[in-house]
Parts: sequence; C-alpha cells; structure tokens
Amino acid sequence: MWDNGFETKKPTPEKEDPLGGVVHSGEGVGRMEEPGWIPIERLIFGNENWASDRAINEIAVYCDLLENLQGRIDALETRGKDEEVTLLNVQAVISSYAFEIAVKSLWALDNSPKRVPRKHDLAKLYEKLAPDTREALDVIGCSHEILEEIQGVMLDVSQGRFFKEALEEIPRPFVNNRYSMENPHSLRCKVVYRAPLLRSLISILHNKIKAVKEEYGIDWSEQSEEESGV
Repeated sequence: MWDNGFETKKPTPEKEDPLGGVVHSGEGVGRMEEPGWIPIERLIFGNENWASDRAINEIAVYCDLLENLQGRIDALETRGKDEEVTLLNVQAVISSYAFEIAVKSLWALDNSPKRVPRKHDLAKLYEKLAPDTREALDVIGCSHEILEEIQGVMLDVSQGRFFKEALEEIPRPFVNNRYSMENPHSLRCKVVYRAPLLRSLISILHNKIKAVKEEYGIDWSEQSEEESGV
C-alpha cells in the first residue's frame, strides 16, 4: 500500500448488486482503514478486484491468434467445408472471449471498487459504463461478422453499427459461441470480432487506465521507461 495523501472510504462488507457484481456496505471487513491509504491495485489496475491492464496484453495475443487462424482459412483450397467451419468456430470463441474481457475491463475501471459481474450480458454492462467510455466505444463502432451455420456451411454476413445496437442484438456473444457442438443440425448464429476492433478496444483501455493514474497524480513515466529498458 502507498500513502499518497488521498482519503478512502471505510471498507465495508460485500453484497450482491442487481448486475451480479459486488458492492460494499455496512461495517469494515479488514482492509486498511487509516485515512490516506489507497489500494495499490486501484492505482495500478484501476480496480482492486480486476486487473484491467492485464487484459490489454491478453487481448493483443488473441488478436495475433485470430490473424493466424485467418491466414490458415485463406490458404484453404476447399472453402465452406469441415476445416474452415472448425477454424471459424475457434475464431468465434477466441474473439468473443477477448471482446467480453475488454468490456468487463472497461466496466471495472468505471465502477471501482465493485467486483466485475460473473455474468455475460454485455448489454447490461454497457449501460453501467461512464458516458465518456460509451462515447469512445460508439466512435470506433462495433463491426462484426455474423456466421450462420446451416448444415455445416458458414455464411459470412458483415455487420457494422453502434456498440449499444450491436450488444442489444447479441448481448451474450461468448455464450452464443462457446459450444459449437450443441444442436449441430439446427440453424446457429455466431459472431466474430476481428483484430482491428479488438485493438481499438485495447487503445481505449490503455487511455482509461492512464486517466485513473493521472487522477491520483501518479507519474508512471519513469517506471514505464525502466520496465521497457529505455
């Protein structure tokens, strides 16, 4: 813990909030209660219960994986059959998971110290984002591709719209995508988010975390230079 001269609210026990997250109320539960203490996790990550900055590196790796998979798809001699369907299914799972942790990481920054809900309805999470976060998301838009599986053939339908509209249409993309084995003979719709969109989310996350640090008057430039070897 670092003493930065900022006061924090008295720690309180946890209770469920309507979104499935956790809030604090009542008497303290063993956190530092002395005035002037701020959880170091809040300073570094933006939320002491969720490491939003860790999501940045993970999403970047998922972007590389998505592009690698797309390269394999583009190299296929026979399109629309088993191997392509398999690779598209994997893309759908990876991209929707990366998309979900990006949205949850933004939620964590805007709703500290609440715990991130263990639910997958991103439309509800979007409504609880700060106005400036929602504005930043709508600026980049939410381009995605709907994959309709009909008798083992994927039909690519590109979509591009505001974030709110996209999430209202498909509020739980990871849940939709994660089990390709379910109902294999029925009409299935999946969504794939491409690397450029995910990298735009990384940029928004980075800027939000930087803003949190600046809010507390912390200059991290020297530390960043040391870590990067500059």
